Amino acid sequence: MESTNQPVVFVFTDWYLPGYKAGGPISSCANLISALGDSVRFKVVCGDRDYLDEEPYPDVVLNKWITTGHADVMYISAAKRKYSVIKKLLSDNKSDHVYINGLFSRVFSIFPLLAATKLQLKTIIAPRGMLAPGALGLKSRKKQAFLNLGKSFGVYRKSVFHATHAHEAAHILENIHSDCKIVELANIPKIVFPATRSREKKANVLRMVSVARIAREKNIDFALNCLRGMPGHIQIHFTLIGPVYDAGYSERCRSIALPENVTLEWVGPKTPIETGKLIGDSDLFFLPTLGENYGHAILEALLCGIPVLISDQTPWTSLSANGLGLDLPLGDTAPYRKYIEKVSEMDGAAYALAFGSVAEKAAKLVVLPELIAGYKSLFE
Repeated sequence: MESTNQPVVFVFTDWYLPGYKAGGPISSCANLISALGDSVRFKVVCGDRDYLDEEPYPDVVLNKWITTGHADVMYISAAKRKYSVIKKLLSDNKSDHVYINGLFSRVFSIFPLLAATKLQLKTIIAPRGMLAPGALGLKSRKKQAFLNLGKSFGVYRKSVFHATHAHEAAHILENIHSDCKIVELANIPKIVFPATRSREKKANVLRMVSVARIAREKNIDFALNCLRGMPGHIQIHFTLIGPVYDAGYSERCRSIALPENVTLEWVGPKTPIETGKLIGDSDLFFLPTLGENYGHAILEALLCGIPVLISDQTPWTSLSANGLGLDLPLGDTAPYRKYIEKVSEMDGAAYALAFGSVAEKAAKLVVLPELIAGYKSLFE
């Protein structure tokens, strides 16, 4: 089905379809492959199970090439996750580029980088926000030791780094090398997002939603502290969608005392269709994250017609000026609480006046033809 002139790109990533629990890393790869699958031959090498799952995907053939969507995919079993296996895959198959989705995974980042360097293959590394200060601050000694080792062995010198925005490019320059080669291209969003806003806003009632794993870098405890002290005439229902990555942090979040007029619902990870329905049944998307290199869920909420309240640590800025919500600095909960109160008190007419064109405005934020052309150039 592919012409012999198509570039062949090996993609290494911990998680891929049919997985969904890892969120952004899966979306970033799946959307890219969906958009370019007719002009680039993608061969994806990934793990055999979803994020945090203990069992492999049911009914998925392991350790053999199978077709999944627009890509040939090999799901590697736990017993085969060895450097020798990764190197043999690259040496036995034609490859124009090796695209590494992540930075610190031993099997799907480090092994492919070492093997590609040994085989003198063109390598593209997408850090996926892992070099942001908020991300590097977690397990910082281990991560810094790996970065220092990689720099001392020169494995980054011939690689191209894929940054999704200017801030990530700056993080790469700061943590890798001041003269490393960087290509800046935003992530490709989900081309078709089926969910739409499905409910009427009622005065003094607010349904909020967050889509993120329960981990420190997502700043869920800060979000919950923003809801303390809400005036009693407001009724808030806050739905948290996402897997528990850090059990201790999850318990700390659950221990935060909220007023009686705030209902918190933990629903765990949901499929993309289920997530879309829950977003569509909300009035406000809320995520004061410590940092996102893109934030697929943020854009999907906007495309669904839902305004967002987020930190200023994402590419989605100037939201208020564009009528899409609000992005705020971290540190003080008061401005977040004030905005939540403001949206809560809106009735249907006021809400429609403020946010009735969110989906239309959000669609203009993404220029797909230019993005796709940029990625084709990257893989040529």
